Amino acid sequence: MIYTKELFGSTLSLSLSEEREEQESKSVAEECFSIAKEFEEKYSRFIPGNFLDELNTQKSAPLDEELRTLLELAKTVSKRSKGYFDITISPLLENAGYGIHKTPMPEQRGYQNIKLTENKVILENNSNIELWAIGKGYMVDKIYKKLDPLFENFIINFGGDIKVKGSHTLLLEDPLNPQKSIGNIQLTNHAIASSSGQKRKLKNWHHLINPKTKRSQNDKLSIFVTHPLATFADVFSTALFVMPIEESLELLKETPSLQALIIDQKGKIYQTKNFIWILHTHDQKR
Repeated sequence: MIYTKELFGSTLSLSLSEEREEQESKSVAEECFSIAKEFEEKYSRFIPGNFLDELNTQKSAPLDEELRTLLELAKTVSKRSKGYFDITISPLLENAGYGIHKTPMPEQRGYQNIKLTENKVILENNSNIELWAIGKGYMVDKIYKKLDPLFENFIINFGGDIKVKGSHTLLLEDPLNPQKSIGNIQLTNHAIASSSGQKRKLKNWHHLINPKTKRSQNDKLSIFVTHPLATFADVFSTALFVMPIEESLELLKETPSLQALIIDQKGKIYQTKNFIWILHTHDQKR
């Protein structure tokens, strides 16, 4: 049984095994959609007046356990990636036209501007944050916890952030043609996330911006990252994409829990030792 809902500008799809009655499965799916909707309403930077908007306006807000988890992970990955992963990058996106603000925003950036106290988050130096690069993966893990005790087998797909229970064979999307695939991968109780500059384009740029050059990173076509947690797969797929490819490969060497496949702008493939996949024969020219 497959249930879908449009959220976060993407489609959240739940493919559930059939050991439960259809009405019960549908009810559980609706509960999962409500969890994601609540998160979107609180943290989307496209919703004026919500919690995130107030935080970015007031520069401080109460810090609950969930927000602390997200921000601590974001800061950790920022440090690991030498500042390339940066959730304070939202002014660059907004000023490029990918957002809701009509007037230019000050481009004060850097994860060091995010301060966490016992019960408050403080944004220093007039900085702003956004949680797109971490939120979908986090939602996938949260929904997985909801479904895990209820179903023996399922797939959660949130706009390319995927986590499965059981063994499933998934297609790897061709970055130049979303109607085709370059190969497939089998996952068991694991997550995979992808990032591609072919998504969310506006004029001559895309949303995956290198915060040091302030420009879209264009040395890669696509990247796929696997990890037991969707949150980690999601955040590192973004981090690895916005870094120059040499530094992406170095970060992968330093992070053995990650497995990844990178396709550069010329179609050359790089992959870690344990990223096991099958290249489709009609794509052997790659």
